[in-house]
Amino acid sequence: MKNELKCNGELITINNHNIHIYRTGNKSNQTLIFMSGSGTVSPVYDFKILYSKLAKNFRIIVIENLVMDIQIFLIVIVILIQ
Repeated sequence: MKNELKCNGELITINNHNIHIYRTGNKSNQTLIFMSGSGTVSPVYDFKILYSKLAKNFRIIVIENLVMDIQIFLIVIVILIQ
């Protein structure tokens, strides 16, 4: 039997890069984007206390991918804020 980790958000593929995206909050509110970096391996869990409090007043998007160039990052942002 194969054990698999299930992501709590959605997995999207852009230019052959798998990117884990977690969204919460009201889509009609302003958007706050959280990303990994500086030792943050899993921003979905590391920032949960913070974005849980902000989700009442903002749309929250958490992007997890340690290997992403600026072009892919910009594509992801454009797709997600629409």
